[in-house]
Amino acid sequence: MVTATVRIRAREHIEALCHTATDGTVLRVALLGEIRRAIGFDAHVWVMTDPVTCVGSTPLAQIPTVRDLPRAIRSKYLTSINRWTTLASAASLGERREQSRLWTDVLSGYAIGDVTSSAYADRFGCWAFLDLWRLESSGPFSTADCTFLELTVLSQTVASEEWLGTLLPPAPGRSPIPAIAYNVAGQLLAHEQGVDDHRPSARAHLGEGFWVTARAARISENTIAVTLEESSPTDRIDLYARSFGLSARETELLAHLASGRDTREIAGHMSVSVNTVQDHLKSVFTKTGARSRTTLLGRALGFTESTQQGVAGDR
Repeated sequence: MVTATVRIRAREHIEALCHTATDGTVLRVALLGEIRRAIGFDAHVWVMTDPVTCVGSTPLAQIPTVRDLPRAIRSKYLTSINRWTTLASAASLGERREQSRLWTDVLSGYAIGDVTSSAYADRFGCWAFLDLWRLESSGPFSTADCTFLELTVLSQTVASEEWLGTLLPPAPGRSPIPAIAYNVAGQLLAHEQGVDDHRPSARAHLGEGFWVTARAARISENTIAVTLEESSPTDRIDLYARSFGLSARETELLAHLASGRDTREIAGHMSVSVNTVQDHLKSVFTKTGARSRTTLLGRALGFTESTQQGVAGDR
């Protein structure tokens, strides 16, 4: 029997972990340990998402079999019940499980009795969703279980100087590309069937400052093509700005810096004074933890520290 004290301590540990962790995968693993102690579950799927399209990019999962992963992703995207793009709070399937294509098509075959879903979003977009599965023998999720999962954003200050790549890292020893392909294809199906209208695309970090954008398109009745291309500087800046909670003007300033404009040119394009540009820049430095324009742009554009040093040396 999980007591209220256990839940309170787990939440305290979770808040502490979120303030200190610098690696997304390590953080998710640690958080799952605390969640398991607080509410208990038999399997899980935790997916980082593109904050704009809400399409999954890098999953962390422990499921009965990976053989059904493509089918499970497809069914998840085609299920409107407890979809992460519409969830206002954590919710379980409970008696509605037969309305879920994910349960009827896949989970029922593995004696999964209940699923609770939660989405993690702020005003800058949806960053992840978490599904916890329980076997029939483990019983359904309670209201208290769902309430525990309703974590909220307490602040958006900088906990370290690690850049955005820590938010969407690839799993150790494996490429996230297949997962991205399944997710964007699943989103295309959802769009075609009127389940959700977000674009079938997602951005993900592959390591060493390299970002890719995956897009899905229908090329025939039975064929979906998934294309992969290097993410544009605009896309990388957008993710960086959202992750640090930059305002619209601060994001605009960052884009001007990436275009190579100096302070006076930026002031002209933004129709503000030079002093106002400097104030915006100081605010960006405070939020991101960067101490120079070179470091700021290097992190925003996905360059590694060694690459930044090389560029600085060439100049």
